[in-house]
Parts: sequence; C-alpha cells; structure tokens
Amino acid sequence: MTPVRPVIVATVLIAAMLVLSAGCADLFEDTEIYPKIETDGVGEYVPVSYSFNFQDRIVKMTVPVDKAVYNAAYDADKQAYLYQETISDDTWTDPYYRSFIDDESLLPLYDAILTEMRKIKSELSLDADSYAELIIAYVQSMPYSTDAVRSEPKFPIETVYERKGDCDDKSLLAAALLSREGYDVALLLFDDESHMALGIKLPPEKSYRSYANTGYAYVETTIGHYVGWPDITLDDDSEIKSDPHLTKIGNGTLTYRSMNEIESIYAAYKKCDDVTESLLPRIEAKERELDAMESRLNSMEATARRLKTQNIAEYNRLVPEYNALVNRYNAANTELDGYISRYNYAVELSEYIAKHTYDRHGVYEKVRRAGNIY
Repeated sequence: MTPVRPVIVATVLIAAMLVLSAGCADLFEDTEIYPKIETDGVGEYVPVSYSFNFQDRIVKMTVPVDKAVYNAAYDADKQAYLYQETISDDTWTDPYYRSFIDDESLLPLYDAILTEMRKIKSELSLDADSYAELIIAYVQSMPYSTDAVRSEPKFPIETVYERKGDCDDKSLLAAALLSREGYDVALLLFDDESHMALGIKLPPEKSYRSYANTGYAYVETTIGHYVGWPDITLDDDSEIKSDPHLTKIGNGTLTYRSMNEIESIYAAYKKCDDVTESLLPRIEAKERELDAMESRLNSMEATARRLKTQNIAEYNRLVPEYNALVNRYNAANTELDGYISRYNYAVELSEYIAKHTYDRHGVYEKVRRAGNIY
C-alpha cells in the first residue's frame, strides 16, 4: 500500500503589476497542468506476453507495446501543477487521475489489449458480467509491487509493460479498460488509508447493497478478489474505515448484475467459518472422551488377561462390561468421524472460495451443489 496522492506543486497566480500594450499575450495563464505523455512518433513495438487464471482455464495473451510511449510515460512528470492556492481536492483530483487514463498516446495499447479480450469473450461466450470479471482478473493477477522511488501513479502502459503495480496503478488500468468497453466505473480513493480501488456500478433497480452507499460495488485490484466482496482487508491487514472520493471514468452505462451469486458465495464462506468454529470444540471434547475410554479399555484388557487364568467367574462378569464400552467407543468414534468430515469439508470449501476468485460462477455452482453438507 503506497500513497496515491501526488506531490503537488502549487503556484499562485501573480497579478500583473505592469500594463502591457494591447495585443500582448498574458505572461501567466490561470490553468492547471496535469501529467501528459510527450512522445515523438511511434517507436519499436515490443510483444508483452502474460497469462492468468480465469474460470476453469489459463488465459494467455500477447499485446504489442510501443516502447517509445512506455519510455515517455516512464519519464513523464506525474505531478499536478495548480495555479490556485485554495483549490479543493474535489476540483483537481478527478482531472488528475483521468489524465493518466485519457492520454491519447495510450489508445493503441487499449485497443490491442481489448482486441485480445474480445477474442476470449467470444470463445468462451461470456456475458457482460463475466467479461468484466475477465478484465478484472487480468489486472488482479499482476503482482502487487510498490516503487520506493516512484510513488506517484503510473500510466497504464507502464503497468502493462512492467506487468506489476500497486493499488493506484492497477486500478487505473482496470478503469481504463472497463470504461472503454462501456462499463460504468469509478476510482475509489481513500485518503486516510492511502489506498485506491475500483468501483463498478450496480443496477439501481436491484436491492444489492453498494459500497458505502455509492451505488458501486467495491473491486480490490491488488489481489484476487470477488466483485463486491464485503470483507476488505489491505495488505497490512488493516481495514478501510474512511469513505471514498469517487472519480468517475468514462461515460459507460453497463452495470454488474451478478451480486446475487456473490452474496450466496459470501454467505457460504461465512457459514464455513461458523461450522469450523462450532465443530472444533466438539471435536476436541470427543477426542478427550475417546482417549479416556481407550485408557479404560486398555486397563480392562489387562485385567481380563489376568482374570482369564486366575478367576474365570470374574472374567465372565467383566466381558459384557468391556464389550459395552467397546460399543460406546465405536459409536463415539463414528460421531467424531462425522464431525471431522464436516469440519474438513467446510475448510476445503472455504479455501476453494478464497482461491478461486477468478471463477465467480463456477464457485457459485459448487456452493449451490454443496447444500447443507457443510
């Protein structure tokens, strides 16, 4: 987790003290300057290959990256220059982050990536929600990496070429791709936690609970994460407590309509926790009970061996008691096996849910089939 706020250089507009002759240009212009890629023409295209998990397969794709544009983006000044001393965060934040996405030099990159994405969409017959998840899985799968030297956001071409990024880098890339495919998305900026995430619009006619009443589902881009997952923990195990500042990206209208499946998966995930939490003390108690019975059986066996040669009447009296204890032991052991089986299944299902965030519908079907087994 790295700070996503840029280093701001604020320059106060200086009122001209001299009256310039008519027709002379103003020496100072009342405007803000945001990051821009300055490049001369087209450079060498470098193929960048990448593979990631999606649904039940590994997706492989290669996109050409203009090395000249990448170098220019890498070297670009990523600070915002503000010419009003009292400008509010809400005024400059939105155009600042949009400048990283909307730079015209990035259009060929977006087209190249989305051409590959559309091929996969066609091959797998993906609906709109699954297609959004494909793009999100691509970005989420990139390793999370912070840069101690470059703390400002990166242009998406840097993230793609380097195949890694931190929270703002990856959120910018995801927002750029999804918005160009017609999705209503926004950047969620959390000042207090120095964190950025992605929001994807939920259909207003549905009763889905949006994140912080924003109308958007929260999407964590730094790691594999389901769209709209309620439990959000950052890389340092801290929780997000502040409300986000929203920066809407593009003019898309597509919404995410599969929150019902996400909610079912989450309910199953929490139930797995409840099952394991309730079963563990029962398992431990049953194991102690079995240990005590086993100790008693061992003692009775030793006594029976002695009585068999010394006092057959006492031996015959002991045998039914021993057999009854054996039956109780076997019944308790069967009960313990049932507890352990349910416990292990709940653990396995919980781990499956956690590890297959790139396969929402497949996980939903597994949860649906599980029923009340766990």
